[in-house]
Amino acid sequence: MKAQWYVALDGDDIGRRLELYMVTEDEAGLASFAAAFSKLLDDLFLRIDQAEVRVLLRGGDSVLLTSPEEDVEALTQLVRSATKGTGFTFSGGYGPTMRDAYLALKLAKATGKDKIVTLTHAERR
Repeated sequence: MKAQWYVALDGDDIGRRLELYMVTEDEAGLASFAAAFSKLLDDLFLRIDQAEVRVLLRGGDSVLLTSPEEDVEALTQLVRSATKGTGFTFSGGYGPTMRDAYLALKLAKATGKDKIVTLTHAERR
């Protein structure tokens, strides 16, 4: 059986952008933004609809997947290609446990966003 790794993704600045539309009462802008982001997510999930990638969470701008370890790099490239030219980016993290994936996601966010990283064993201590 192949070792399953976790991949945690979170949209960059999605909440901040939604808040701006709400505070400025820009209903048309909010609807347009929400539709564009929803389309991106739908397109992304069509691309990852593979037998060996399992979706554990799809909520708001957060995604948690499992994938065989050897397919994680291809999966991260798929995310990159799906977002190219859309105006949206994701930060992400991956690792052998949900905790590792989450901590790697937080590292990606803290170090500039728009990247998908993993933690080495030394960084997990």
